[in-house]
Amino acid sequence: MERIEAVKSRYGVDQTTLATVAGMSASSYKRYKRRIRCGDVPVKRPGVKKVAPIDLQELEQQIKDLDHGKRRSAGTGRLYQANSHGISRREFNAMVRQARSAYNRESTSALCRVRWLRPDLAWALDGMQYIGCHVQNLQDLCSHYKFAPLTTAHMPCGEEIAGHLERHLTRFGPPLFFKRDNAGNLNHLAINAILEELMIIPLNSPGYSASYNGAIEHSQGELKCWIGKWKSLAKTNRELFLLLENAAHALNHHPRRSLSGGNACRTYFASNRARYNKRQRRQAWEWITDLAVDISAKFSKRTIDPAAWRIAARKWLERHSLIIIQKPKLRYCSASL
Repeated sequence: MERIEAVKSRYGVDQTTLATVAGMSASSYKRYKRRIRCGDVPVKRPGVKKVAPIDLQELEQQIKDLDHGKRRSAGTGRLYQANSHGISRREFNAMVRQARSAYNRESTSALCRVRWLRPDLAWALDGMQYIGCHVQNLQDLCSHYKFAPLTTAHMPCGEEIAGHLERHLTRFGPPLFFKRDNAGNLNHLAINAILEELMIIPLNSPGYSASYNGAIEHSQGELKCWIGKWKSLAKTNRELFLLLENAAHALNHHPRRSLSGGNACRTYFASNRARYNKRQRRQAWEWITDLAVDISAKFSKRTIDPAAWRIAARKWLERHSLIIIQKPKLRYCSASL
C-alpha cells in the first residue's frame, strides 16, 4: 500500500493501474485503504466472523411462544433484534417458518370435524374468485353433492345469489340448515326472505373462522384443482363457465373415501334424504331459539348471541342423532358446528 501511494505521488499514475500491476483489483485497494484510514486491519480473514454465543433451545422456545398465524408471526422483529448478534436473519426466518408450520399442523389436527348423517339436512354456500370469474359454490354437506354453481364475470349481488339459490331449492327441495359466512351478498335481504319463507335455519360462520365452514372451503379447492387441469381449453368466459359446471358434474361422480368408495351423486339421491314439513321445521326453530335465548341470558346478552345460536343448533342436531362430531384418528369429542 505504501509503495503504491509512493509511485502514485511521484509519477502521477492512477491508482487503478497501480493496483492492477500490484495484483489486486481497484475495489480491493480502495477497501484496504479505507480500513487503514479508519484504524482497522487492512486484510481480514475470509469466512463467517465469530459471534457471541446464544442459547438455541431458549430461542426455539421463544419462537414457539410467538403469536403465530397462517402466514405471519407477530413479534419476530423484536425477537430477532434481541438475538441478532448470534444468528443471521435467514436462519432466524427459517426457524420461525418451521415453528409456524408445526403450530398450524397441530391446530388443524386438534379441530373436531362434523359428519352430517343425512343428505339435504344442511347445505353450504360460499363464493370464490378464479381467473377473473366469480363462482358461488353450493354443496350438500352430507353427500358432498355440488349443485350447478353460479358463475359470473362480476361480483354477484344478493338478488342474483337469491335467484340462483331459489332455483335449486325449487328443484331439489329445501334443507333444514343453511351454512354461510358473513359476506354481505350472502346475507342479503332477498336471501333471508327465502330462508324465512321456507323455514330454513341459517348458520353463520364466526368472524375470521373459515374452518367453521371447512367443507365448502375444501370444495372450493376441489373446483380450482379440477379447473387448473383444463383451463387452457377455455378461450372465453362462457367456455370457462361451462368448464366450472362440468367440474361440479365430474366431482359429483368421483369416488370418495369419506363415502366408503361411493360418489356424491348416488349418496345424495339415496332414499334417506332428510325431509321436514313446516310443523317440524317450526318446532326445531323454536327449540333452538329458546336454548339460544337461555344461553345468551346467562352472559347478560339482551339479544341472541351468534355463538349461542350455533351452540343451540349443535345441541338440537346431537339430540336427534343427525351429526357425529369427531377428531381425525381420535375418539369422538364435542365441538362447534
